[in-house]
Amino acid sequence: MPNLVLAVLLTCSLPAAGATAPDCSPLCGLWHLEPEASDPLDTALNAAFAKFKAPRAKRIDEGSDGNIKSMARADDEAAQGPVYERPLADELREAVSRTLTPPRTLELSFAGKDILVSIDGRKPVRLTPGAPHSRTDSEGTAEIEVAWAKGQLTVSESYDRKRKYIRRLALRSTDGVMVLTQQIVRPGLPEVIMHSIYRRPAIESGG
Repeated sequence: MPNLVLAVLLTCSLPAAGATAPDCSPLCGLWHLEPEASDPLDTALNAAFAKFKAPRAKRIDEGSDGNIKSMARADDEAAQGPVYERPLADELREAVSRTLTPPRTLELSFAGKDILVSIDGRKPVRLTPGAPHSRTDSEGTAEIEVAWAKGQLTVSESYDRKRKYIRRLALRSTDGVMVLTQQIVRPGLPEVIMHSIYRRPAIESGG
């Protein structure tokens, strides 16, 4: 399962012809995670896995050219692979934990049509809003979209209709902190949503 920073945000997109140059000024700069103000990871996992349903074989018709819903269900089931290869509770919890673990620092800037994101001090990577692309990994092929609208950065990753990972970065109007919202939708689990809070580093005054 992809991690927010190591897979989705670290996936470089291709330039989009005619795209409007983003102005990340609301989010530009260095941000530090504030763990005590963020959603506890274990709480989110415990709530989700209390309702976990182990994968089991399903009899689904292959569908016909005239039955779109049936064909879509068959495609979704096939995309998940054989039942015996799908993760059980412990494996899936570990994977989801890796996915939801927020980075300690995020630093955003922009260059031309691209938003640059540096994660935990690593070399900045480029995200190009409006340039859909794909990536193949252990879960299959993900269709990835990057959007920038009204000061919010959204990265959506869809493997099929039932497996989606969505991450958003936006300022909270009440206090100016940056909120990282992570949303996971996948079979066997209820929707998981987690919020992580980031603040700009305090400016130290000279003595």
